[in-house]
Amino acid sequence: MHYVVARVDGSVEVLERKNPLELKELQNLVGGYIEMVSISGTLMNRNARNLTAMVNEEGLLIDLPKNPFFSGLRGNVVLGRYEDEYFVGLEESAACDAKHRLTKKAGERA
Repeated sequence: MHYVVARVDGSVEVLERKNPLELKELQNLVGGYIEMVSISGTLMNRNARNLTAMVNEEGLLIDLPKNPFFSGLRGNVVLGRYEDEYFVGLEESAACDAKHRLTKKAGERA
């Protein structure tokens, strides 16, 4: 399983894991308590079903920096998918496609 991390510094990273991310690791990636947010499939490829982002639950309240890839979201964003009540990773091809689309989007803004 693969997770895509879109960071506030403008970098995008694909994390590969054999098992779903543990709560503590998700909290470390977003810098606090997590909140699940559904993401529109228009940004990602159509094969990425149930695309879900994990964000810092208090991102707006504690004035985290805006995420350059997702308007309205603050702090780092971790992309995966929601399946059977679990936050699991994407298939490798979907994760690579998401990273490509995010970096392309960032390049268009520069």
